[in-house]
Amino acid sequence: MQEVTRLVAAFDDGSVALDGFHHRQHLIVAAHTAAMRPPETALEHVRRGLRALLARHGKDGYHETVTAFWMRALHARLLLQPGGWSLEQRLGDAVAWAESTRPLESHYSRERLADPAARQTFVEPDLQPFGAHGETEK
Repeated sequence: MQEVTRLVAAFDDGSVALDGFHHRQHLIVAAHTAAMRPPETALEHVRRGLRALLARHGKDGYHETVTAFWMRALHARLLLQPGGWSLEQRLGDAVAWAESTRPLESHYSRERLADPAARQTFVEPDLQPFGAHGETEK
């Protein structure tokens, strides 16, 4: 759990290295943020952090639909977990679920995600809709 705490702190204070911040690290930070904050606050926090990280490195790779999707999906996954689980168990489950089921690919076509509008604003899935409470079916 100390590694998670260090990673989240580095993301929050802007010291995380872009070259070591891969998909798994994104998921860990996103799941931790979703577990600790209300959904809209968590999304805004991650959105700001990702944009700042990319800007510090002169990159322009932010994707609103992907960011909003993952925050929504992880929040939904966290809501399905038993109430007695520790934060470490909750994060482990959420990250393992995200890596094994690959829900983004179940919900969005490559074409939809490649649309420039999807980078700027959230667009709804074109392959499989979110459930009534934002959960993914996988």
